[in-house]
Amino acid sequence: MTNIALFILKLTLLLAGGASLAVALRSRSAATRHLVWALTLAGALLFAVAARFAPPVRVAIPDWRPVAAVAPAITVGSVQTPSLPTAAPSSIRSMPGLLAIVWLGGVALVVLWLAAGHLALASLSRSATPANDGWRALIDDARRVIGTAREVRILITPRAGAPLTAGTLRSIILLPADAADWPEERRRAALLHEIAHVARQDSLFQLIANLAVALYWFHPLVWIARRRLRRESEMATDDRVTLHGMAASDYARQLLDVAHTAKAHGFTRLVAAGMACPSHLERRLRALLDETRLRGPVSRRAGILTATVLVFSIVPLAAARPDSETVNVSGAEGKAWSRRDAYILHSGRTDVVRTSSTIDEVVAARRRLGAGDYLWVRIGGNEYLIRDESVLEQAEDLWAPIEAMKPEQREIAEEERRLDKRIDAIEDHDTTASSEELEQLRARDRAVSKRERELDEREEAMERVVEVKLRRLVDDAIRGGHASKLR
Repeated sequence: MTNIALFILKLTLLLAGGASLAVALRSRSAATRHLVWALTLAGALLFAVAARFAPPVRVAIPDWRPVAAVAPAITVGSVQTPSLPTAAPSSIRSMPGLLAIVWLGGVALVVLWLAAGHLALASLSRSATPANDGWRALIDDARRVIGTAREVRILITPRAGAPLTAGTLRSIILLPADAADWPEERRRAALLHEIAHVARQDSLFQLIANLAVALYWFHPLVWIARRRLRRESEMATDDRVTLHGMAASDYARQLLDVAHTAKAHGFTRLVAAGMACPSHLERRLRALLDETRLRGPVSRRAGILTATVLVFSIVPLAAARPDSETVNVSGAEGKAWSRRDAYILHSGRTDVVRTSSTIDEVVAARRRLGAGDYLWVRIGGNEYLIRDESVLEQAEDLWAPIEAMKPEQREIAEEERRLDKRIDAIEDHDTTASSEELEQLRARDRAVSKRERELDEREEAMERVVEVKLRRLVDDAIRGGHASKLR
């Protein structure tokens, strides 16, 4: 699996996980679902950073698909296992350069699309005039009711189709020119809604969603997440208004009246939150009139805890790399040792031999090499000697898990020998034992034999993986000048 495919797969798992959680929480409040979507999109951005900069964490994912052909035997110590076949060349060639160009082109188009929204908003703001003192009492009341001390600029413009809120650091609320003629209850409902957006920092979450869409424009789940985030934002804002400011039925009536007089927002809608979004209106009205719905906000503590858990989940996910050497032990990843290749790894921790020819040849090589730690290899008729400490340490680490199994294997073998000796003595009447004791010994012998087979099979599987890794390590050492050519 290529790095690009792996990245997209993990990103998909992240987005799908967020979507599944949001669906599972459909009976909870809109604020809870909004938090899930917001953290999912923020997590997608963090995922890209962590995937680039976090130290990789290798995860072995063996592929036990059957090998098409079995190569000659390998002798590792006293154990023989099948060798890996020579890797077949891939018929598919990656095109990272072309993919990068396509991706950057898509990013540029989305950024231009969003920039058009910012330019439209800036033009709208420049043509607007500050609200007169007649709005001040309503504004102060709305801030008090919603529970925010943030300063908000209220601007009036005939170009606004409906109330809008924008600005991450400096919030502004744009109201249409005819808002001055609205009944006081409608003006109060509009201000409560827009200031609730400010208090919830929905502009910040919308910015995060837009950045995620720009970065992952090719992924349909990101677009779905952005749309769901906006919908839950409006519904959570409605809930906040009805919890603190207005009765749900009165607010629903005012919302419907605003929507009836609203005009299209154009590109401004891309970067601003609006009260009267027609695509969400019906769902919002049904939710407002549903007395069984939960409407409570998410506590600060729960939000921080959820965000912390997300960070500690995403970073390991982004850093996880399947060990490319072990992804396919059938030989599709990397070269395998051929029929005539051989090696000797001799060190303080490990002493293994692999040969498909005569053992005399390996014995002769040992005599020539003398004392000290080394890795001797014969590849394609050429012999190389590696004494580089770093290479030897890596080779020893490859075999360390197999070496760690040896004590248990020896213990199992010794127990099996004792059991066989005891059973034979009883069956030959050299010693006496009850039939019940004999049956217990036989049952234990069967269990020990089964465990011995399991260990042997595990060792063989691990050796096949190590073979691929070791061959790559040797190839890198030869290319890096860490191997001396003997002949």
